[in-house]
Amino acid sequence: MRQFEDIAPELQTKLTEFNDYASEEKRLRKKSKPYTVGTFIAFFGIFAVGWIPVLGWLIAVVLFALVFILGFKAAGFASKSKDLKDKYKTKFLSWYFKALLGEETKYSVDTKLTEGQVQQLKLFPKFNTLKAEDYVKSKWDGLDFEMTELHLSQENDEDYELRFSGLFMIVSFQKELNGQSYVIPKQGRKLLFNRFPKEHLDTLEDAHFHEYFDVYGANREFTRYLLSPSMMEKLTKLREQHQSKVYCLFQKKNFFLAVDWRKDLFEPDNNLEDPMANFKLIYDELASVKGIIDELKDSRQIWEG
Repeated sequence: MRQFEDIAPELQTKLTEFNDYASEEKRLRKKSKPYTVGTFIAFFGIFAVGWIPVLGWLIAVVLFALVFILGFKAAGFASKSKDLKDKYKTKFLSWYFKALLGEETKYSVDTKLTEGQVQQLKLFPKFNTLKAEDYVKSKWDGLDFEMTELHLSQENDEDYELRFSGLFMIVSFQKELNGQSYVIPKQGRKLLFNRFPKEHLDTLEDAHFHEYFDVYGANREFTRYLLSPSMMEKLTKLREQHQSKVYCLFQKKNFFLAVDWRKDLFEPDNNLEDPMANFKLIYDELASVKGIIDELKDSRQIWEG
């Protein structure tokens, strides 16, 4: 991955176009606000006028019509804003990820990840709703990887609980691993409902690492080999640096890494005084997981065919 300072000069030349996007997005947001506020006022007004005799129902009908008209206009502005954002992301993020990771990098606003694929991993707490966006596929120092922004929640008619919101990355190896190993947050054991018939490994040497993580694996020696002292140190650093839950899984030909940042990772923030900061934030997010990928790269005997 190239250094941010190396691409900053070229990025600076593109900021005029980014500023044009930011101005248009703010204009749409400003124009939509009266319609959105009006929709809510009219909606609650329907219930407020019910006690008025004779004319109450007539006023309610008028307010209902206003809800429909204003809501339709507000939805139109929301649709335009989304289209504008997707256009920005397709153009700027596609260029940016290629500049950072190489010309072979592919970016898409829509993800290729499905709920079934994530459920099969049994890596996350129970969820029934998946939202994913911003798909990137590239190579990282010889390793193929994919990443996406992932949001998982458990929802029903009466309750909503966000279970995960952050970066989800899949690194592919050239050969199949001899076993599988899970690394999950310490406080996540109960949420995972005893999904792991594998051995719970709590005797790895790094006590600091075990303050944050539980490790499960069918093969103790294999798991010790994967979780080298250096790898445990980098996972602990990632956990402490961002105060975020970190999940890992070594399985078949893949390494899965998930960091629960609880924020939109690749969304443009038009309120930042320095537009360059949008792109620096994305770089910092990628750089924070680079140490984990570098550790895999250095352990070539794990993944080379």
